Amino acid sequence: MHRREEIINDLAENGYEGKDCRSVLSALICCCMPYSDADKLADKLCADNKSLSNIVDIPKEQLVEKYGLDDAAAILINNIPDIVFAYRRQNIGQVIQNISSAREYFKEVLAFARVETLVMCFLDDDLRVVSCDVINYGNVDSVGADPVNIIKAADRAGCKLAFIAHNHPVSGAVPSNEDILVTNSVKLILSRIGIRLLDHIIVSGSGETYSMKTRGHIPLVDTLS
Repeated sequence: MHRREEIINDLAENGYEGKDCRSVLSALICCCMPYSDADKLADKLCADNKSLSNIVDIPKEQLVEKYGLDDAAAILINNIPDIVFAYRRQNIGQVIQNISSAREYFKEVLAFARVETLVMCFLDDDLRVVSCDVINYGNVDSVGADPVNIIKAADRAGCKLAFIAHNHPVSGAVPSNEDILVTNSVKLILSRIGIRLLDHIIVSGSGETYSMKTRGHIPLVDTLS
């Protein structure tokens, strides 16, 4: 019990910032499995798999059967990327004043998306982020655009400026023909409800970004050039 209190107190005081893989896992396991030897379980996971990015992809069944985690701890570890993604896309209030800042914003938002994910970000007249909604989840190499979800997101935001962005988890940032068709479709849907599409940003699995505006797929306008 003393070690658990030590881990919990450290987590309360310092959070996860700067912690290595073993320390992060110890804290997570300790919270889910209070009577386990969290350090020992974390040591075994790290010894076999080296990094947190490898560990989160281990199937739940294997985390339970091979490494001795319970279902709750295994599910939590599997869902770390989704938790981070959900948190990052709620980062509202940020100003996106140019294409460079848009690239950085969506690079962070989509960094942990494990399948192609189309998000739509709405800005107020001062170019502050009002909302960032998931429009569609796809698979590892494609995602579509659901018009109903686009219109619902636009209605909730009540703004006249928007970005769309999606990721390529297993390829570069260059758009496919389908990506270009999706961009034109979204642009048309938004224009019909009085919203200007400022850009479509694509983020690769390695962190490269592609602006469809600067590459000529979306006409340049005075705002956000």
